[in-house]
Order: sequence, then C-alpha cells, then structure tokens
Amino acid sequence: MKKLLLFIFLGFFLTFELSAQCGFLNKQENGNNYFPTTNNQSVGIGEAAFLRFPIKSGNGTSYHFETCGSGYDTQLTGYNSANTATSVFYNDDNCGLQSSVDWTGNFNGTLFVQNSEYNCNNWQGGFGSATLTYRCSPPTSPSQGTAGSGIWNVYCYNAGDASGGSGAWSSNYSGVYTDPNQNFNTATYWTNTPYDASTYTGCYIGNDNHSWRAIRTGWSCAVYRIDVNGHDDRAQIYINGGLVFDHNGCCDAHANAWTGVLSSTDIVEFRASEGGGGSNGRITLTNVTTTLNGGSISYGGSTTVCSGYDPPSFGNSASASGGSSAAVTNGTSTYQWQVNNGNISGATGLTYNPPVLSAGTYAYRRRVTDKCGSVTYSNTVTITVVADPSAPTATKSPNVATVCVGATLTLTGVSSPSGGTGSCNVEYEVNNSGTWSTALPSFAATLGTNTIAIRTNCNGSGCNISPESVYSWTAKATPTLSTASQSATVCEGVGATINLTGLLLSQTFTVGYSINGVPQTPVTVTSNASGQGSFSTPNLTFANNGQTLQVTSVNYASAPGCSPSFTTNVTLAVSATSAVGAVSADQTI
Repeated sequence: MKKLLLFIFLGFFLTFELSAQCGFLNKQENGNNYFPTTNNQSVGIGEAAFLRFPIKSGNGTSYHFETCGSGYDTQLTGYNSANTATSVFYNDDNCGLQSSVDWTGNFNGTLFVQNSEYNCNNWQGGFGSATLTYRCSPPTSPSQGTAGSGIWNVYCYNAGDASGGSGAWSSNYSGVYTDPNQNFNTATYWTNTPYDASTYTGCYIGNDNHSWRAIRTGWSCAVYRIDVNGHDDRAQIYINGGLVFDHNGCCDAHANAWTGVLSSTDIVEFRASEGGGGSNGRITLTNVTTTLNGGSISYGGSTTVCSGYDPPSFGNSASASGGSSAAVTNGTSTYQWQVNNGNISGATGLTYNPPVLSAGTYAYRRRVTDKCGSVTYSNTVTITVVADPSAPTATKSPNVATVCVGATLTLTGVSSPSGGTGSCNVEYEVNNSGTWSTALPSFAATLGTNTIAIRTNCNGSGCNISPESVYSWTAKATPTLSTASQSATVCEGVGATINLTGLLLSQTFTVGYSINGVPQTPVTVTSNASGQGSFSTPNLTFANNGQTLQVTSVNYASAPGCSPSFTTNVTLAVSATSAVGAVSADQTI
C-alpha cells in the first residue's frame, strides 16, 4: 500500500491509503504442510506464493500470521483450499509496510496463506523473499479444565514427557475433543496424538512430548470400579480433585485402580503424559453396587413400661454399609430416626435419646439414605407404654359406718389389679400405719376412726403406685345397761314409765324392747350425766299385768351399728279399773 500525496490548489495536502488485494494467484511455494502450534514458528515465503496450513478450527481457535520486518511491501491473504474464490482474511501494512493478521478459524481443512507485493506488480516466485511468522491460539470453549456433563472433555497440551514433567497438563494448552462413552479409550479416536481425533479442535500437537486430561461428570449414581487397562506413559486418576491413582511407567494394566461412589456431581479425571512414540490411555468403569444395609440399633431399657417412663438412649450397634453409603469410598449416609414410621424432627444422628413416654406403643427405627438415594432401615425396637395401675375396689365388712369397739373389721370382694406392668399386687395399710402388706387385714376395732387403705403396686419400669382407696369405720364404746324398772303401777289404759340405769353418760340411744315376747317400736332414750334415762310404753291393759317387758338392745341413735344384745326384764304392774253401776234419777251418791 502506498500513500499518495495529492496537491490541492487551495494549499491542502490530503493523504490517501491505497490497497490492491491481488486475488488467489495459485502459485504454491512448495508442497509442504505447515502445522501451527501455540509457539511462534517462521518459514520463508516468495513474493507471489502461498503456503499450506492444515487446521482444525472451531470453538474460538484463532491464528496469527505476519511478515513484519520483511524487506518489501507485503500483503497477506487467506483462502479456504476448498473455495479460493473468496478470501477468509486479508491484511496490508499492519506493521509498517508489512502485514500482520489475527484470524478466528471458521472451517476445518487446509488454509492457503498467500503473500504478494503491493499492487500485485513485480510478482516474483522464489523461496525466502519474505519471512512468514505464524502461531495458533487454542479454543476458548469449553473453558480449559471444565468437566463434560455425561461426556469426556479431553484437554490436550503440547508439553510433557514420560514422567509427567516438562509442563505436562499445564503448559501450551492446544486443543480439545470430546468422547461420549462411559469408558474412555484413546484408541477409539486416535493412535499417537490427540490431534488426530476427528472431533479435535485447536492447535497442532505432535506424537512426542505431549499430555492430555480427560475430565467427566454427570454419572448415573452408583459404585464404580475403575480399571486402568493400559497407558503410555505416566498416568494418573483424580476424583473430585484428589489423586487416587498414579503410575510413573508405561504400557501396563492396573485392575481396581479405584472403587467408590460416583454421582451426577462427582468429577473423574484420567490423564497421561507422553515422552516419545505416541500416547494412549484406557479405563473402564464397572457398576459394582451392592445392596444397602441399614445397620442396627441397640437399646438397653425395658420394652413394656408404665406411663412416664424415660427410656435410655438408642445406640449404634452397626452403621449402614453397602450401597453408596459412607462405608464405601466417596459415599454418604444420611440418617433419620423414626417412630411409628414417622420422622422425628432433628433426630439425624447415629444415636437417639427418646423423651419421657406417655401411654401408647412406640416402634423406633433408624432410616438411612445413601448418596444415590437408596433407602433402607435398621432393626425396629418397640416400647409398649401402659397406663399406671388403677386403684382396686372392695366392700367393707361390716358394711356400716359405725361399729362397736372390738368389732372385727375387714374387706370383701377386692378387685384384681388393672393397669401397670410387671408383677402387680394389691397392698393394704391399716390405720395410717405407713406399713403396707399384701395380706388382707382383719382386726378388732378400736375407739375412734378405723381405716383400711388399699392400692395396686407394680414393679414394672416407670410404674407409679396407684391412687389409694380408703375404707373407714367409726368405733364407739359399747352401750351399757345395768337395770330396768317400772317407776309405778299404772292403771289400765295408761302407759308405764320404764327407768333405765347404767347407760353411757349423756348419750342418745335407740332402745329396743318387747312385751310378753312381742317386739315393740324402738324408743329414743337420752341419758343424763348420771347414766339414767327413761321411756314410756304404749297404753297398757290389765292383761299386761304381770307380763315381762324385756329390754333387748341399746344402740346409738345417731350411729347405728353398735347394738349389743340385752335381756334386762321388768315385770309390768297394771291395775284394773273399778266398775261403776247405773244410777237412777232419784238416787243420791
């Protein structure tokens, strides 16, 4: 390109940049192929010739060509060998009068790079009339080191040696290809260099001193055994960034290089570094998942208990195993305690301390979920919680409120124990003594209040003693009677007054009696401070004269039940009424 200075009459100078793209001249410098790498390379090129560059572009792979520093005004033009009618790039004067161009590749095949002198004059063939410097920049997608989801992303480097040194796996990143298979085998795609893979995009890599990294995620969750079936040279395997296999050597196999759980998020990286003669690598991943075992729980408490029982903690006899549990490399075990098949909030450990239990049935178990989502359970421990014992029932004997001192007191019809667990017994306590016995009491009443308390006592875990039922009697002194006598002879038609002595002082009694063996209606008698009292009989007839009035009982009027028998007799004295004759009107009496 030349700068043409035109003088304008008005005194201005205008500068024009002129270019002359020559079109494809079809003059090949030589029959060689030139392979761009990530390093600068140089080759001589004639003034009217092109060179051949096989390329595998795509995913952002770009190329740089320049003739900077050459001795004449150059132009660089790029053509797709399959279609030379239209250029894919052109540059003139990017570095002085020489050319420099950066081009992002848009096809796979052979790129023709043509050098020509400005305005296409003085076409001169001839090797070395200009120096063409060229290099390649690797793909920008996928981002280097990113795992393929369900496929292997194979990142390739134009650096390395037989021992994994010389920048292996890090320097001179050159390109990438993908492999959709679960098992990885370089022979499926290439023999000596990954550059030969049909899906490879990027810069050239030769047979020697290169390295590659195959990285994959998105596994169907399972336990896998990884076997290394071959490698050349040094090979390594990383799981989630951790080194799990490393062999600095060549050309051998390694069974069970690693076994563990792989899920959709786990990342496997298999890589090799080559010294000379081409590289290769082969691994297989075999599903070896076993059945998940939920482990077992232990329990040292009672399984049939009373309400209010506080069970001891459930222990861990054995953790989960098999499946993709934590017992397997890279596995996990998530625990959840359950009662009656329902989750217990917050109970996610290996052990569990249950709360105090009310009446009911409680079936405890531990659920385990492994990394792949399989679920199973431990053994089940069932605790049956019954209500506390209930108070038994009975009937008093005698079934009265008041008795005489010395009366025999006991209970009959005692009910069987209910509720509670373990060995349950009915227990008795007499007169608040504090001493309880399983023997049914029978004792003589003493003056005042007499009681028998009854309860149920069970020896099962957590059982409380039942409430008490208390049966009571009031014992009074036995009524007494010394004598009974008629206060005076009465005429027939009048009741007799019967005097009593030897009564308990100042008490009211119900007195039972009979006349001539015929029971009479009991009467109420109140004794005075001297123990004396009296009552009147019904009106008597002369026929009652000489008959026996017998006092048969003296009982407390306000508290019957203490009624001793008496046989205190009184001979009734009844006089007949005199007969009065008829009197005439003229008689004087």
